[in-house]
Amino acid sequence: GALAIGHWDGGNAPVINTAGLTPAQIAALPSPQTSGTGLGFNAEGAIGIIPHLTVGARVIALNFSDDSKISNAAGYGSTYDLQQAGPFAGGSTFSNPELWGRYQFVDLDQIEVGVEARMFLPFDSGTNFGIMGGVPVSFHVPGTLRFDTGGYVGLAFYDTTYVYFHIPAQVWFQINPQVFLGPLTGFTVQAPPIPNANTVVSIPLGFGIGYTVMPALDIKVLPIYWPGINNDNGISNFGFSAGVEFRLDALANR
Repeated sequence: GALAIGHWDGGNAPVINTAGLTPAQIAALPSPQTSGTGLGFNAEGAIGIIPHLTVGARVIALNFSDDSKISNAAGYGSTYDLQQAGPFAGGSTFSNPELWGRYQFVDLDQIEVGVEARMFLPFDSGTNFGIMGGVPVSFHVPGTLRFDTGGYVGLAFYDTTYVYFHIPAQVWFQINPQVFLGPLTGFTVQAPPIPNANTVVSIPLGFGIGYTVMPALDIKVLPIYWPGINNDNGISNFGFSAGVEFRLDALANR
């Protein structure tokens, strides 16, 4: 779980192009549109069913103000699962729940490869059902670093289908047995579910740091900034989060 702060900035333009925003986010835009900062909360978990098969859920995602909804503050609180939900999450006080499953079919010291499926449940009245499939890939230098990448394609079914494509690129360096840190980036293409809307291309940039308190407990801080390339929706968002990740290995205690 994590608390997060999300900030949005509409710039100096008197009118914001709302391409890429959910109906709830559009409705929450103040007039005149300027900028704002809001607080969010996110809680999620996962469990191993059988070897190499994991299922998880984003259980609670809360945006505490209109500014939180516009900036999707709760989305920045996803410290365990860094695959961003983006517009699939909605823009209301309670963001859409998310269910996912991952099967790892390559498990070596230097590389892990899996397949993943996600569902986004449309609890927010301004959103529709969404699905996502992906191939997560991790490269390891044991005890030194991990590089996470892969590819994800998502669809949400409006009158015009929302299409999402993302390639993550996240590097974690193990500085010592307790401290790990690294840059978080990637490449994202979005086709908003609005007729004649421009395709949005963006490169997320950020940095994360974590501290292992004990083998079962990590503390993570993730200052994340999401600038856009060819992104003309007028909004420049960034966020920051701090949270904890707790792990329980039932087999190790038998």
